[in-house]
Amino acid sequence: MSAPPPVPPRPGPLPPVPPRPSPSDPPQPPAYPPVTVGRLLADGTEAKSGVLTKGIKWQASGILEEGANLPGQDVKIQRALTIHLGPSGSCIDGKGRQRNEVLSWPPTAPGETWIYKWNFHLAPSIPSASKFFHMTQLFSRAQSGYVVALGLVNGRVRISSQLPPLVDAHGHEVPLPEVDVERYWGRTTYHRMVVTWGPGGSVDYTVQDATTQELVLQYARSGVDVPAGGSIKCGLYRAHVCSAASAVVGDLQFSRR
Repeated sequence: MSAPPPVPPRPGPLPPVPPRPSPSDPPQPPAYPPVTVGRLLADGTEAKSGVLTKGIKWQASGILEEGANLPGQDVKIQRALTIHLGPSGSCIDGKGRQRNEVLSWPPTAPGETWIYKWNFHLAPSIPSASKFFHMTQLFSRAQSGYVVALGLVNGRVRISSQLPPLVDAHGHEVPLPEVDVERYWGRTTYHRMVVTWGPGGSVDYTVQDATTQELVLQYARSGVDVPAGGSIKCGLYRAHVCSAASAVVGDLQFSRR
């Protein structure tokens, strides 16, 4: 008589369920140093300045290269310059700050009206702090500082102004415009600022999506003293460095009315 078949072993515990794939790492600030592809105007080793074209100068403590060079970004700027600022301790100017800007030249006189137009694209995922991080400066040498600025502060893109504040019908000061940075970075924005310099002057500044024309920010004041000796400055200028930062600026049109 044959032996009975062996008793099959009891099933063991079920294998553990494999963990779900973890979400992709959050976006990171731009890498530094970058892989440059355009002609370098400045290499980031020292503060430099130069003339871009008639009526427009540049100044850079970081890397400034011709062309649009933001990997992974759809930059809609034709005549472009790419700005690269490094992490803390690098790309420092004579004041211990980081600065890559283009600016109108020569300085304005009282009574002049100028129209400034440009496109700008800020790389995403750039951390910010409470200290200034300007992307636009309406700068006055008569005042030795900005008159109106657009900056990145504590995760918000906001207007700062030295002009008298607007007040509502109840005499309360109207807050200056600001938006979450997610509405600003990672897309090309079109900037237009019309300025009448001097007593009885005015500033009208709009920021729109360059493709959809969606209004992002708007600021206007009239009948105010806009100190002259001025320039528009576009780029990146910051006092506190949290990480590397990159942006593209271009399609510059600065004209006197």
